[in-house]
Amino acid sequence: MITECPHCDSKVDCEEKGHVDIDMEHTGVPTKAVLLECKICHSPLFGFTEVVQTGHDEWDWDAVDRRWPVPETEIDWSIPEIARNSLIEAKVCFKANAYSACAVMCGRTIEGVCKHHDAKTKTLAGGLKKLLDDGVIDDRIYQWGETLREHRNLGAHATIKKVPKEDARDLLDFSIAICEYVFVLNEKFQRFQQRQAKANTALQGTLRDKAAQRRLALRRRLWTRHAMPFHYTSKQGQYLSFIYYYTMINRCAPAESDIQKFFRVSAPSVHQMIVKLEHEGLISRTPGQGRSIALNVPREHLPNLEAVDEK
Repeated sequence: MITECPHCDSKVDCEEKGHVDIDMEHTGVPTKAVLLECKICHSPLFGFTEVVQTGHDEWDWDAVDRRWPVPETEIDWSIPEIARNSLIEAKVCFKANAYSACAVMCGRTIEGVCKHHDAKTKTLAGGLKKLLDDGVIDDRIYQWGETLREHRNLGAHATIKKVPKEDARDLLDFSIAICEYVFVLNEKFQRFQQRQAKANTALQGTLRDKAAQRRLALRRRLWTRHAMPFHYTSKQGQYLSFIYYYTMINRCAPAESDIQKFFRVSAPSVHQMIVKLEHEGLISRTPGQGRSIALNVPREHLPNLEAVDEK
């Protein structure tokens, strides 16, 4: 079986060591997952293959689509052509073992990034500095770019120094990472922020709608009472009076902790009372907003606030 061996950097004939047939209901054609061994370097490989027609009434297994080791990803199409073309050539040079040429094309890729951002860019060093100053890249990406620039100069000029394979691999990875950071990840993050802003706006709208519905329901409940006096227990009346006087003195509504301190009761008891008063339409609150308790009972319908006995 033929597949591409990443260790040999070429398509090689492999020996099948085992396979698992895939249900045709999922694939539509006979397909199997295969474990292979490269006949040259003896490295293990894994992939999928399916039956294809090779002639009249002749069928055979197709070349294996390797899935492990994971193949290199394609260059993202959202990267502009001015940088993408050089990045593709850099990958071609690397596969051809032309490592100095790979370094040069990596540097040209970053030049494309700079010129896409500012067409007036004349030097790679100046372009990288402008990207940093404009907030397009951060300090770490800037350092990667500087490294690429230095090795681009090394590969572009006559010298006895060579660019090792490991350095070329790193430079290519840096170039891909910089392009994806500038053109792919930034765009994805902007879309993410837009979705979050839209979701937050919708959530705020929902909360406002719910608050409006609660106020409308409260008004309807109060309207049905007409001129009838407000009904509440003696204990509820004391809570209502405290809310009134606290608001008048402090110019803001009390928190539940303030009510708890005055009446010397537990926090759950205060919360249960507030929920009850709101349910009865005697107070209203704004969801998600602290100190938002508002009285719905006029002062003339409130009792006098009594002192709480020391316990």
